[in-house]
Amino acid sequence: MEDYQKRVLVEQKELAKKIVALCIFITDFDKVKSLNDNEFNLLRTQLDRMLDYERILQMRLFQIDSD
Repeated sequence: MEDYQKRVLVEQKELAKKIVALCIFITDFDKVKSLNDNEFNLLRTQLDRMLDYERILQMRLFQIDSD
């Protein structure tokens, strides 16, 4: 595996951990109730974009493996 491939894999794994942490946060009622609607919506949008980004990294990894 090339160095850049290893970096993509590390980046994807780190992002996956952040996605889990954000999911845990936004499903914790006690924490979420302190947010206003705009803040909560921004976090949901952030999560959506993080998931998009993770899918892109996974596609890059898949393409790397299929070469």
